[in-house]
Amino acid sequence: MFSFILSLVGYAIVCAFIVYVIIVPIASKYLPEIIDIFFFLNITTKLYAFVHKPYQSGVKSLTRNFYINHQNSSFGIWHSLPHSLSVEIDNSICLDNKFFEKKLADGMELVVIYCHGASSYRGNRKSIEVMNLMSNMDIHAFVIDYRGYADSTGHVTETNLYDDLLSLYNYVKKFAPQRIYLWGHSLGAGIVTKCCSVLCKNNTPPRGVILESPFTNAKDAFIHHPLMTVLKIIPTLLKFSAKAYSMKGHSFRNDENITYITCPITLIHAEDDMIIPCFMSQKLFEIAEEKNLFARLFIFNKKCGYGHSRIIFSKNIKKILESILI
Repeated sequence: MFSFILSLVGYAIVCAFIVYVIIVPIASKYLPEIIDIFFFLNITTKLYAFVHKPYQSGVKSLTRNFYINHQNSSFGIWHSLPHSLSVEIDNSICLDNKFFEKKLADGMELVVIYCHGASSYRGNRKSIEVMNLMSNMDIHAFVIDYRGYADSTGHVTETNLYDDLLSLYNYVKKFAPQRIYLWGHSLGAGIVTKCCSVLCKNNTPPRGVILESPFTNAKDAFIHHPLMTVLKIIPTLLKFSAKAYSMKGHSFRNDENITYITCPITLIHAEDDMIIPCFMSQKLFEIAEEKNLFARLFIFNKKCGYGHSRIIFSKNIKKILESILI
C-alpha cells in the first residue's frame, strides 16, 4: 500500500514537472500566435476557390465581385442585386461597378451587409444562403471578406476587422443612405456590434442590426468554447491562455458596445449552439433591456438542430427577417 502511495506521489510530481517546467513555458511563448490562428481561423479560407466568379458558387441573382482598397490592403466583396432587378437585366449591358452602383442609388430597396464568422468567407454555403434569401426578399446583399480572409490581402486584427466593415459601410452609404442593415454571425456579430456603436456615437447609425449567435465578449467565448475543456483541467494553462488573449488584444466587448447602439437590435440564437452558448445572447438582451434599448430576442428550440450555423436554413427565418427588415 505504501509503495502504491509513493507511486502516486511520484506520478504527481512528474506531471507537475511536465506542466510547469515544459508545457507552461512553451504555452506562454507560443499561445498568442496559436490563439490568433484559433480565434480567426482565416487560414482555412485560403483553400477555397470561385470567389472571383460568384455565379459558379450557387448565387442565384446577378452578383458582382469587387474590391475596396484601404490602408495598403485590398478586401473582397460580393454584391447581389434584388431579385426583381436581377431578372430584368439585359445580358448585353456592360455590368461593371458603375452599373451596380447606379442600381443601388436609383432604387429604394433595402441593403443588408452581412459579416460572416471565423473560418467562413463570402463564397461558402452560409454566405450564399444569406445572399440568396436577401435577394429573394428584394434586398441588396453585400458580403465582405475582411483583410486576411479568402483572397483579401493584409493581416487580420480586431482593429482591421472594424476598419474594413466601416469602409464598406461608408461606401454603400454614398449610394443608399438610411437603407442599410448590418447582420453579423458569431465573430461577425462582434464586428457589427463595435462598428454600430461607433456609428451611433457619430449620429450615423444603420437602420438596424442583426446579431446571430453572438458572444458577450472574446474572453467568455474563449472560455466556453468546447475545445477549451482540456485547458480547464490545467488551471495554470488556462490562466496563460487568458493572458495570451490580453496580449493579442482580442476583446470584442459586445456586452459593452451594445449599450451605445441606438438603432433596433435583433438577437438570434439556437439553444443547441455548442460553439457559443445561447445564454450569451440572453445576457446581451438583458443588458439592452436594462439600457431601455429597442431589442428583440429569437431563440430556436434545440429540437430544431440548428446549432451554431444553420439557423439560416430554418423555415421560419424569412418570416422573422420580414418583421425586422422594414
